[in-house]
Amino acid sequence: MVTNRIVLALTTSISALAMVGAGSPVTAAPHCNASVHAELSHVERKDLVTTHTYAVEVTTLEPCAKIRFALYTTERISKTKVTVVKTADEVLLRDGSTARILNYDMPNGRKMVRWEVKLTGCDRCEP
Repeated sequence: MVTNRIVLALTTSISALAMVGAGSPVTAAPHCNASVHAELSHVERKDLVTTHTYAVEVTTLEPCAKIRFALYTTERISKTKVTVVKTADEVLLRDGSTARILNYDMPNGRKMVRWEVKLTGCDRCEP
C-alpha cells in the first residue's frame, strides 16, 4: 500500500517535471559577429597616475549590435608581483564600425607589462 503511494508520487513528480521541460525555450538575444582592435595612442604622466589613452576600433556587419569589450592591463606592482586590471565598455553599433577612446589611469610606481583588448560579447538588437 505504501509502495503504491510512493510509486504514484514519483510518477506524478516526473510527469510534472517533463511538462515543465517541454515548454517553449526561453529565447535570448541572438549572438552576432564583431571584432575589436586597439592601439595605444597617448601616454601622459600626471602627479598620481599615468593616463594611457587607447583608440579602440569596433566593427560589425550586423544591422544593429550591442558590442561589449574589455581592456586587460597587466601591471608590475613589485619585483615579484603583477596584477591584471579589467576595464569594460560597450557600444551600440549599426552597420559598420566606430572608434572609441578608452582611457586608463595606472597609479604611478607601477610598470605596464602588457595590455590587450578583447571582445567580451555581442548581441543583435532591433534595427
